[in-house]
Amino acid sequence: MYSSVKQGAEFQFSAILTTKKTGEVLENTVSLYPYTMEELLLLIKQAGFANADFYGSFNGTLWTPDSFLTIGVVSL
Repeated sequence: MYSSVKQGAEFQFSAILTTKKTGEVLENTVSLYPYTMEELLLLIKQAGFANADFYGSFNGTLWTPDSFLTIGVVSL
């Protein structure tokens, strides 16, 4: 479950998972930040990487703003 998401603001993702075998319940919350592609590219450049390619799926489909996933491959 996501908390309220606002442009440029940190938000929380909370999950509760139950293992089928043991019934053990695992709970966790993490803070996330919705980076824009421009912000992400700037951070990658500032970190010293020279090349960055982005994909919208694990089968190599190029990333678009409508992609469900953002998979980045960066290199020096």
